[in-house]
Amino acid sequence: MVCGGWAIANVNGQMLPLIVILSVLASPQSDGLASWQKVYSVMVSPRCLNCHTATNYPQQGDDRHRHVANVIRGPQDKGVPALNCATCHQSKNADSTGVPGAHNWHLAPLSMRWQDANDRPLSSGDVCRSVLRLLDGPHLLKHHEEEPLVLWAFGPGRRPDGTLRTLPPMTHAQFVDPEDIQRFAKLHVIAALQLLWAVADPSTNEQVKPFIAPEIYRWMYPARSILDTGGEIAGASDWPVSTANPFAAIFQAETRSGPQGVLDAAQRMPRTAMLYAYTRNSAEALDQLAEIGSLAPGKRADLTLIDRDVLTVPAEELKSAAVVFTIFGGKMVYGHEP
Repeated sequence: MVCGGWAIANVNGQMLPLIVILSVLASPQSDGLASWQKVYSVMVSPRCLNCHTATNYPQQGDDRHRHVANVIRGPQDKGVPALNCATCHQSKNADSTGVPGAHNWHLAPLSMRWQDANDRPLSSGDVCRSVLRLLDGPHLLKHHEEEPLVLWAFGPGRRPDGTLRTLPPMTHAQFVDPEDIQRFAKLHVIAALQLLWAVADPSTNEQVKPFIAPEIYRWMYPARSILDTGGEIAGASDWPVSTANPFAAIFQAETRSGPQGVLDAAQRMPRTAMLYAYTRNSAEALDQLAEIGSLAPGKRADLTLIDRDVLTVPAEELKSAAVVFTIFGGKMVYGHEP
């Protein structure tokens, strides 16, 4: 499933394209489809859909509302005379006014629409066919590496009120060029990591290490380095191909141990940082921090009671931590009162 390889290669930087593409090509069909689904989730995010519309106008914001000032597509997807896209959208972001910018600002052509007439994202298969209908592999990779409007999505600047526009989190970050580690904090990009995989076992030592250059392999899942340079870590999982249990992942992030030793002890994560990763920081990655992620006035009354103090028990006991009850929206939806 090559689609996933190309997009992931662009996200993770220059040293990864061949590795990722080969691993996806060599994977079973189910693994390839799972990789593509991650790419698809980005392509139907507001940042992409707002310009890949099926309408005669662009959309704006994370809520995808219609563009203000009655802007319309026009015959060349660049607006109409006296209301051309480039009239406001210059060659770079204007942070003083909140107007985003990049070279040749325009809507994607209708042949590249990723939504239907009812404003719903197209299916995964339809989006894939839409892309491959116009771009083969090398041109798709080139498009993701060089197209100013694609690159803008990862540096969208500030809103009119001065706050930073949301950025898509970087998922996995299995290998990161050490020169790029500090860029997570500098660019306010959240690293959404599946640290359950940071384990010294055959999946790393036998299936990955022999095929990766040593200077790349030593930077596998560099979570602590990202954290120590000011980056923000969000906890994630690859469920349903792995467990969705956050405590199993927190154990692994803290110990990085396995049947074949320890996978780079220098990258072990503090437990408190991982609890933030699976609560507050994950809410921020979803752009829902105003509603969930912590207990505060005005937020939703969502909480769980765990059967032990997960901040103080030995790491090994984290794996067997169990939920006593869950309250969602102020109502108990699982378990019972102690």
